[in-house]
Amino acid sequence: MRLPSLPEQCVAVVALVCLLAWPAAPRAQPPAPAPFRVHGVAEGLPSSRVEAIAQDRAGYLWLATADGLARYDGLGFRVWRHEPGRPGSLPGNRLEAVQVDAQDGVRVKVAGHGAWRLDAARQRFEPVDGALSAPPGAPSLVDREGRRWSGGPAGLRAEPPLAAGPAPAWPGAVLSLFEDREGGLWFGTRDQGLLSLPPSWASFGFVPGAGGPGLLAMAGDAAAGAEADAAWWLEDGLLWRVAAGPGGREAVPVQPALPDAPVTAFAALADGSLRVAQGARLWRLRPVARGFRREALPDAAWPVRQWLPAGDGSLWAVGEAASLHWPDETAPPREVAAGLPLWLGPEGQPWRTTADGLQRWSDHAGAFVPVPGAPAGDWRELHADPDGQVWLAAPARLVGLLWRDGVLQPRHEFDAGDGVPAVEALQLARDPGGALWLATPRGLWRLDPSAGALRRFGIGDGLAVQELGEHGLWVSPGGHGLALTARGLQRFDTRRLDRRALAPPPVAIESLRLRREGRELALPPDTTLLRLGPADQDLRASARLLSFVEPAAHRYRFRLEGYDAGWVEVGAHGERVFPRLGPGRFELHVEGALPDGAWSPTHRITVLVDPPWWRTRTALAGGGLAGLVLLTLAAQGHRSRLRRREAWRLAQARQQLAEQNSEAKTRFLATLGHEIRTPMTGVLGMAELLQGSALDPEQRARVDAIQGAGRHLLRLVNDTLDLARIEAGKLELEDAPFALRPLLDELSGLLRPLAEAKGLAFTLRCDGDVPGCLRGDATRVRQILLNLASNAIKFCEKGGVALHVGVRAPQGVAILVRDTGPGLATGQQARLFQRFEQGTPGRASGRYGGSGLGLAISQELAAAMGGSISVSSEPGQGATFRVELPLPAVVLPAVAPAARAPRAAGHVGRRLLLVEDDAVVAQVVQGLLERQGHAVEHAAHGLAALSALASGPFDAALLDLDLPGLDGLELARLLRRQGQHMPLLAITARADAAAEREARAAGMKGFLRKPVTGTMLAEALRSLWAAAPREDGDARPPG
Repeated sequence: MRLPSLPEQCVAVVALVCLLAWPAAPRAQPPAPAPFRVHGVAEGLPSSRVEAIAQDRAGYLWLATADGLARYDGLGFRVWRHEPGRPGSLPGNRLEAVQVDAQDGVRVKVAGHGAWRLDAARQRFEPVDGALSAPPGAPSLVDREGRRWSGGPAGLRAEPPLAAGPAPAWPGAVLSLFEDREGGLWFGTRDQGLLSLPPSWASFGFVPGAGGPGLLAMAGDAAAGAEADAAWWLEDGLLWRVAAGPGGREAVPVQPALPDAPVTAFAALADGSLRVAQGARLWRLRPVARGFRREALPDAAWPVRQWLPAGDGSLWAVGEAASLHWPDETAPPREVAAGLPLWLGPEGQPWRTTADGLQRWSDHAGAFVPVPGAPAGDWRELHADPDGQVWLAAPARLVGLLWRDGVLQPRHEFDAGDGVPAVEALQLARDPGGALWLATPRGLWRLDPSAGALRRFGIGDGLAVQELGEHGLWVSPGGHGLALTARGLQRFDTRRLDRRALAPPPVAIESLRLRREGRELALPPDTTLLRLGPADQDLRASARLLSFVEPAAHRYRFRLEGYDAGWVEVGAHGERVFPRLGPGRFELHVEGALPDGAWSPTHRITVLVDPPWWRTRTALAGGGLAGLVLLTLAAQGHRSRLRRREAWRLAQARQQLAEQNSEAKTRFLATLGHEIRTPMTGVLGMAELLQGSALDPEQRARVDAIQGAGRHLLRLVNDTLDLARIEAGKLELEDAPFALRPLLDELSGLLRPLAEAKGLAFTLRCDGDVPGCLRGDATRVRQILLNLASNAIKFCEKGGVALHVGVRAPQGVAILVRDTGPGLATGQQARLFQRFEQGTPGRASGRYGGSGLGLAISQELAAAMGGSISVSSEPGQGATFRVELPLPAVVLPAVAPAARAPRAAGHVGRRLLLVEDDAVVAQVVQGLLERQGHAVEHAAHGLAALSALASGPFDAALLDLDLPGLDGLELARLLRRQGQHMPLLAITARADAAAEREARAAGMKGFLRKPVTGTMLAEALRSLWAAAPREDGDARPPG
């Protein structure tokens, strides 16, 4: 085994070597306290006060607590409490005692209610005669190790004690003590829950270090003495003798003391002397009557990082890139061009790894020569024994070989699939039983090469420090192990940790469940015969290996004879689901195993599945008779098939006709929408222009009425077009990132004035964990929310409307729209999302208006996004609509800040080109733009637009898509080809989703659907100029 190098900043170096017993006066330090594991309320325990503990035949632990009866299976707790109105439940929750009787019934003492018994089926509690009481005095027990444990108000104490001084092993009050059938210890406390020690806890010990600065290191394969289980430890300039078994450490004097300098290497030789390196300074510690005498050796030319005593009595001092080799103590050293790391091979000579593979030292050649048969790999650790066993280790790989006749022969290989940890720091050692031990930063591992079983030991098994593998590992010939950590020495007993000879615990069925008629049905877990109906499905069997030794690493396997070809391993969760079984007889076999143990005895359950009625004997006989009848009716069947074929053809023709009608309706509605939008632009635009003029109150009211009626008609057109797209299956959703909070702010700006105009409060709240950006169709999301919130404001007479945006699991957002309106009855809610239905009954629908399409379309849009809309309401209590949209969160790409626009805010005084064939629409748009301070030149068609462009540059052009002759798309492409870079804004009455894509593909940077308003035009132009600032020559100079 090699000694790893240490940094020069390291202050302490440790050596562990089998050596003679030392008679120095002991200055012993006891091991660290036992590693208690705490099971509290956070782990499922119903109360932190545990009055009593018991174990039933199956192996479950039963706990009497201050808040019910708890059962523990190693992974979790099941709790029985008082349930008012349920026969057979506990009469109260405060329990004072628990026992398991001869019939495996659990008896408890309930404060104020006497003794009660839970039957063997664990279903019902019944009162029983007799009293349950704990023995008088403080609780106590003697464990299998002969240690006496005593509880009480002063805490938990052990004799012999676990630590020096009068301090208890656990300071809190202990009310109950129990030793399970595996030797694990359990302690119930007054206010700190349930404490436990695993059965292996006594197999570990810890000797703490002095706590000085730097790291500790260990070397333990250099020499052997008469007492096999003793070792040396050098720490913080002091030398200690450490017993590998139980005990502390004893200080041994060194005269003169070592200089105050970092120790970089330490080893022990077979003659009883020690070697120390402090960088390039080398020392011999020669044993004397009471300690060691320090003697100087010639300095090396470079820092020594490792001492390696070889099997032939020679000594190696290893540096980073070279080594010194002393053939014997009297001969001068020879420098060899081989540095770290070196290991001892099976014949006691140094081995090393290179880029070309393994090499070994040859005295005959006086150099390192290749090792025949060595496998390729980036080997980090090597361990060899005199019997020829060689182990090589790399991250997630272990290879065992045999050195015979000068050649390595492969024997074993294990990888990550077998559980080998993928760690860089790794130390190896073999115990007398042939098992391989691995010290890693993730704990201690034991590999049984013959069985291929790899078991991990961690904090839960008794380790005081889990971070091993960087400082050293040694197993004595007596089976005692020592692993050096940054905090001290970790002891372990390899013989007691070998559980291969122990019989595996029994496996029990924790639960049996199946699904019958859509409901989940629990079956008795202790049954040996299951009878299932033909429609039963999802038979779920959950098994538990009733052992508390590392429950999370238990293994389970199932085999259903007649269904499985072999065993099916399910890992540590111990559950298997059989979706549907055919009729017949099956035998369910279940086994479990500890991490490094054999499989338990098989638990068997017979499963009988009844056939469906049509596979019974009676049904089969009836089927034969029916066959005869069918032969008689063959002729009639042929005629029936002919009639069905004709009917099918007729249905196909009707379907084609219906599809043609639907397509014609869709085209008609699209054309109608286009034809309505164009005059609506004139109506609404002229009304807006009138609103900006001097009007008396009566005239203004009439213009406002025109605007309101026009907007209502426009909403009806839009809803009708959306409905036509949905029915035709042509609804297209945009899939693009958008910012959520600006969209919400926009909605708030639209809705808040509407609410305040009715005297309603309007609030918008967005949780902090809501994603800032989502991927989806922002326009449709805005449509859904605007529809729901507008309805809420419309139907609400007093109070307010609130929007709350939160996170939806696993992704997306959930939006609540609440109002304090009249509410909805159950019947209204059932019809709410149907087309042409309104949430208001009878005459109220006429009062509030509406087509009854908005909610239906919103539901369809949410479903198209993979979401849904639901409502909860009661009459007179308002309504809450919940919108769930599973839109994924995204991060918008960073956009470079746009150059500052050359004009002031508002972009007034620009020269604009309007290309529109409809005279009324052109007059409206021109008027709206001129009111904003722009100079507008109108062209009725594409050719006129080209002529207008010849008169001078324009700051932007507004193009209608449906122009006579040269349409707007062709005009835009022509302008771009001619080198015109001014921003282009599309204005169209088209309602199809493809119109915007086509416009942007043609080079237009903005898109508006008719009818347009002055605000829409101003915002669109502002966005164009902000996104694409005018370059020199692209537009006329600002006036």
